[in-house]
Amino acid sequence: MADQLLDTIMKVLVNDALASAIGEFSGAYAQYWNDGPVGLVGRVTSPIMARTQHLMGRTEKLTRPEFDEEVGRALFSGDLHPIPQIQQLAQNLRARVLDLIAREAEELGVFTTAERPEHMTSYFHRIYDTEKIIRHFGDGSADDLRPVPQRAFVERRSLAGDRLASAAEADELVAS
Repeated sequence: MADQLLDTIMKVLVNDALASAIGEFSGAYAQYWNDGPVGLVGRVTSPIMARTQHLMGRTEKLTRPEFDEEVGRALFSGDLHPIPQIQQLAQNLRARVLDLIAREAEELGVFTTAERPEHMTSYFHRIYDTEKIIRHFGDGSADDLRPVPQRAFVERRSLAGDRLASAAEADELVAS
């Protein structure tokens, strides 16, 4: 019962952090689009106005997908960006979501503080081109990912066999 309660609490905390982060994306984009702070109405109307103005060719502003991509780039670059709204959003995401995940991973023993990469301040998970992966899967080209897990499986199976052999030798030495 206590485990289920703890699990529920953890899910609520993580979901709350993610939901607020998504809200921050909308708010930051609205501020970027309007060149300053906006209220609730600005958050709602900004995407509509942005799309309309982009279709009419009246702006040099980033679209929402471009804005989101730039936030990802800022997360790779030490949370720095020439557009202040992107930089602030990247810093907030790092503090409220990514650092939280890193702390939880350390608490769970996934990795220790000593094992943290030097570039952890600029870490952001990789985003893969799924269309390219699907297009080249199994075609034998340099972009084919199919052999990667096969090689990893063979290597791990070999290491497991070596460990079993070592364990058997150790058992024989103890028995004799």
